[in-house]
Amino acid sequence: MAGPAHGSVVSCPKAPAEALADEVAGELYVRLTSGKASFWSLVYEPLLARDLTRDTVRRLVRMGLEQTGGHYTALADLFGLDKSDYKRFLSFLRKHDCLVAHQPARNGRQDKGAGGPSGAAQVA
Repeated sequence: MAGPAHGSVVSCPKAPAEALADEVAGELYVRLTSGKASFWSLVYEPLLARDLTRDTVRRLVRMGLEQTGGHYTALADLFGLDKSDYKRFLSFLRKHDCLVAHQPARNGRQDKGAGGPSGAAQVA
């Protein structure tokens, strides 16, 4: 029986739940960044009602941080939040364990580790 050649890389497809979370986060991202919906009605309320998972929210936040270079202040603006809602936004993400550590790419590589020595997300 022939298997993969020694040293070859075999890629595994995403699990159905991961693929669904990516798809939902992508749809939420498009709606938020196009201004067609508010963060509070599209993300906040469904998460509190348990209609949206924390994993999906983290994926959404990660997408936004990739666009903003890791800056939560710019993320709030990207998601159409008023400046007066910034602290509420961060508190919501922190309370529901949805803060994402994001390190800007170095030398074209993205560090997939946690943000900083403590592993906590770096918030501007």
